[in-house]
Amino acid sequence: MFSSEQVASLGSPCASGPAPALEVLFDTDTHSILIDFSQVSQGDRFPPADFDGYMFDIVLEEANGILYAVTIDQEASSVDFDGSDIEFGDAYIEMNFEGVAYDEGSLVKIDLVFVRASPIRSDEAPE
Repeated sequence: MFSSEQVASLGSPCASGPAPALEVLFDTDTHSILIDFSQVSQGDRFPPADFDGYMFDIVLEEANGILYAVTIDQEASSVDFDGSDIEFGDAYIEMNFEGVAYDEGSLVKIDLVFVRASPIRSDEAPE
């Protein structure tokens, strides 16, 4: 996962679009990603696009687990965002906010489930 300082240092590759001043928080204790909209100056909607959101790569190391499941905490989240807006694999997550309305009270909480996988040793690899 990334520290808040690393996330704050990231620049957008997009030339234009809304700048809702979102804060992305990674909770390593609960394995959650929080998208906090409390710093927006006024409500708006993400524009129509093939993809308008966030993509996260998970660095696979021996101490990490493999990403197994991604769910939206509907009780904690307050925007119209569902499972069809998320795509993931064992080492990445893509969250597409295209068309999602938000205001300063909006929050999205994504819960991540990791599984431990034993590394395959070269003498165990199938031939």
